[in-house]
Amino acid sequence: MSPRSTVVRGVVAGAAGHQKSNGPTHLYVLVHGLGGIPDDLSFLERCILRNAGQSALVLKPGCNVAAKSFDGVPNGAKRVATEIALVVAAHEKSLTHISLVGNSLGGLYARYCASVLYDPSTNTVAGLIPRHFLTTATPHLGVGPFGYLGFFPSAIRRLGGSLMGTTMKQLLLLDTDNTSPLLQQMADPSKGFVEALGAFRTRCAYANATNDFLVAYETASLDPDAGETLRNRKSSGKFYKPNNNGWGDTSVDGKSSIGGWAGSVGGFAGAARIVDERRVPAESSERFQKALKASSSTGDSQRVQRVIAAGLRTLEWHHVDVEFPGVAPLAHNKICALQRDPVTRWLFSEGEFVVEHQAEFLTRSEQRQ
Repeated sequence: MSPRSTVVRGVVAGAAGHQKSNGPTHLYVLVHGLGGIPDDLSFLERCILRNAGQSALVLKPGCNVAAKSFDGVPNGAKRVATEIALVVAAHEKSLTHISLVGNSLGGLYARYCASVLYDPSTNTVAGLIPRHFLTTATPHLGVGPFGYLGFFPSAIRRLGGSLMGTTMKQLLLLDTDNTSPLLQQMADPSKGFVEALGAFRTRCAYANATNDFLVAYETASLDPDAGETLRNRKSSGKFYKPNNNGWGDTSVDGKSSIGGWAGSVGGFAGAARIVDERRVPAESSERFQKALKASSSTGDSQRVQRVIAAGLRTLEWHHVDVEFPGVAPLAHNKICALQRDPVTRWLFSEGEFVVEHQAEFLTRSEQRQ
């Protein structure tokens, strides 16, 4: 394992002050993002250990620190898979369940890693029962046309992607050498990626509604048309009620309603909050096929993102939308309460309530035991 990796077990003191000796049963893997370090998710680690106690074993892989995260999603994911396999082997007598958590790019690592470790004959991941799959501000649909990066011309984005390594090419959907982009392949229901993701009992995506400089709401929430929908609502002065399926696909007065939102979104004032939380049922794979067919016959710049979204939507998802109002676009690090040092803790500790919410979601079954 990487020397930067950490494996920590939760403990519960016995009546005489000694520690119970039962082995951990649930492995939580916390995967950091592009250019990150394992400590980026230290606050989530502490919350999980506090909630789950001795049943929890938390792995924070350190195999993709700094520049190592730029050599492509498959390479980084396989390194994470190797570390998971080592930890499982070291605790094979006690571990029974596994949950994967990915922050930003770490969410894509986790999705790919799940497919590497998935055994369809037993429906297990690394030989364990898959329980929760959770991402925070993950660019599931790639980056580029959304959010702040959308202000840059496509030519500039292509140049930047070619200069910043394989990972950025994949995030910008520029890895199209005689094949479809990797992120599109990872969303194809006919391939193993979606099957492995579907093995988890729950899939949950946390997304920043505003002020995320790196990963816009559209891509983190699997809704490529969310931006246009929101702009239409704001320009018309009307705010529509959320629709039935949560994706913004039905319409009210001829306009789509953005999934889950019940009021105005965005702005510079107000307190940080969880704006909405909802369960979105799985959709038919026919929608993926329709999106795939449309992508080859239209010049729409978001056609590939719609294909990716349709593929991922063939599974049920739990969605949590978060808002960090303010002038500075710091939400990307706030949503994970990144705390590497006193300075970053001061900047990003506002997001601790979101991380506590994540830990509650991930450990609720352990708390009932």
